[in-house]
Amino acid sequence: MDRNSCWISLCLVVLATMSYHRTTLAKNITCWELPCRQNRYHFDCCIRNLEIDDGTTIESANFARQQYILLEDSNIYTVSPQLFQLMTDAKMLEIIGGFVPWVYLRPSLTMLTITDSQTKQIFIDPEQKKYRLIWLEVRNITMKELPPNLNQLRDLEHIGLVDSGLEFLVMDQFDGLNKLEELNLSGNNIARIYVNFPMRLPSLRCLQLNDNQLTAIDLSFWHMPELTTFDLSSNQLKYMAHYNSNQFDKLCAIKAERNKWNCKWLEEFLHACFHFRGYGFSERQVECDEDVEWRENCCYGNETDVGYLEYLREMQLI
Repeated sequence: MDRNSCWISLCLVVLATMSYHRTTLAKNITCWELPCRQNRYHFDCCIRNLEIDDGTTIESANFARQQYILLEDSNIYTVSPQLFQLMTDAKMLEIIGGFVPWVYLRPSLTMLTITDSQTKQIFIDPEQKKYRLIWLEVRNITMKELPPNLNQLRDLEHIGLVDSGLEFLVMDQFDGLNKLEELNLSGNNIARIYVNFPMRLPSLRCLQLNDNQLTAIDLSFWHMPELTTFDLSSNQLKYMAHYNSNQFDKLCAIKAERNKWNCKWLEEFLHACFHFRGYGFSERQVECDEDVEWRENCCYGNETDVGYLEYLREMQLI
């Protein structure tokens, strides 16, 4: 049974009472436990087309026994904190579509998924020390920057912020996430990555930065001893600075196709890293035909190219 077939029997019952003569519209929200055992997510509570605006108050809500909640195509404005705080026992929350601009993270959640929603920010309490979140997946929303206090979520194993409008990245915000194994930041508009101090992600195995707007990347402060997959494809990268194999003990391949690699830098990189195996890196690398834009396996320019001079300056060689 798919999710759609469950909605009619699972959806939240919203009882609305209206009073006239300048009284306030109120909605009593009660979430019944109607388990759908054959649904792959086993949602105990499905809330669909819920409207909460400036004139709406939540008088009561029963989420006490609900661990798996789906919030779909709902518009929630001023009372987001109140609504999320009522989900006292929720372990998994999925938000699909609708207008939910602010999501207040409950400590009890182990999984949060937001897809195709008009969500601007996820609020994480810097004073809260008991967050249990393991899985965070956000797709096709507009955030522009990472959620503040992200490194308070010490149990995180997976972060996916995909097609979320991120414009820059401060890697320091991941510092302390020692259990993190997968970090997917693909499909954003990231043009610059900042690292202000040595950053260690001891469990990270997969890092995806593909399909962004990166032109250069400095790896001097990165230490990811378990990293095996590093996807940099479909950017505008000309070089990587301060690559040191000791920082990436298990890295054997970088997905590097569809970039703007400088030919001189690439020659030196491959010579220095003779053990290295990479998709998009080849000993037979040839200079791109100027008439052919964005070929998969070619490089651009030589030692006089502005990209190579930028690299030398970055390495303090000139």
